[in-house]
Amino acid sequence: MRSRAAFIRPLAAIFIASAALSSAAAEYPERPVRIIVPNAPGGVTDVIMRAAAIELAPRLGQQIIIENRSGGAAGIIGAQACASAAPDGYTFCAVQHNTMAINSLLFDSLPYDAEKDLAPVARLFFLVEGLAVSNALGAQ
Repeated sequence: MRSRAAFIRPLAAIFIASAALSSAAAEYPERPVRIIVPNAPGGVTDVIMRAAAIELAPRLGQQIIIENRSGGAAGIIGAQACASAAPDGYTFCAVQHNTMAINSLLFDSLPYDAEKDLAPVARLFFLVEGLAVSNALGAQ
């Protein structure tokens, strides 16, 4: 398991980079930062982002709001919210592989274009997924 610092460093770099890219003349951030999580509360991504927010908020001097946008839609609801957010450096999205790659193969139409509407910034964590069956099946 990676330490908290391993998650905090890339997030801190992202917020610092946003300050440089932000069109606001004031010090960044001058208001709360929002992170959209396209999953239900209590999921892995939600838990990790909330832990990161607790560590980052004091360092940024602003509240970090975790906004869950789930609904069983393969991350589409959260990705749409992210894609339609103002590009001002105050909205980040914790997207996953389905949001960025798989959904475009599964669905004929999406309310966002992952290549045009979303800009990947950093990989924060990597989850290993697997498929398991009963040992009695005899699968190898």
